[in-house]
Amino acid sequence: MTNPILLALTTSSGTAQMVACLRSGEVVFSFSIVDYAAQSEQLLPQLQSELFRHGVGADQVVGFAVDIGPGGFTSLRTACGIAQGLALAWSIPCFPISSFECLFEEALAQQVSLTGAGLILLDARLNQLYAQTGASDANTWKASSTFLLNADEQSVLVAIHQANWCLVSPAVGALVQQWAKPPTLIQHAQICAVHLAKLAWVRYDAGQHQLPIECQPLYVREKVADTTAERLAKKHNEQD
Repeated sequence: MTNPILLALTTSSGTAQMVACLRSGEVVFSFSIVDYAAQSEQLLPQLQSELFRHGVGADQVVGFAVDIGPGGFTSLRTACGIAQGLALAWSIPCFPISSFECLFEEALAQQVSLTGAGLILLDARLNQLYAQTGASDANTWKASSTFLLNADEQSVLVAIHQANWCLVSPAVGALVQQWAKPPTLIQHAQICAVHLAKLAWVRYDAGQHQLPIECQPLYVREKVADTTAERLAKKHNEQD
């Protein structure tokens, strides 16, 4: 196939970033949608417009990489839904990749040396952090545990001191930096759709293909709000 292309989409940070990437790492096109509320409405039409404008046919697309989170409930569903739909329609594989893996890949692109036990932290809002522990071996992140962490000094320092290094997203960086002291290595990185695509190309070449149905959002927090019935029940209990 001449110039096979892989699509990559990340929405976990709140901003939708879509790229079309050649095997060589060359970006054919890219675009972002900052308006969180408009992502589900605009993503697919804009992607179709870019494919047409750059003369990219469905037969050139060999896979769809998607950042499955953790992140915003609606944005992750939108990203996974688009990836699943197009992968089924075009009979191509999906490459679901977690936000933690995306952040780790971005750090490697900065030629940062991260070896041994590590901790990756992402902003979960509500005064909490998404945390994943694991270890890096030969530039590969091997996760061991994923959980929610309270964004307070004691909780964060306990988690950091159990690792050799800590990788943080921009929204978390300033918060963690004020607490952590040397010799703890705090590395900042930001999820990038281009490096998401490059990571997916590695998996494509290795034959690590996944079916569209396997492209599911990674939810660490079960929910962010009570249902109407739960709120009424709590109000009733308080009155009792």
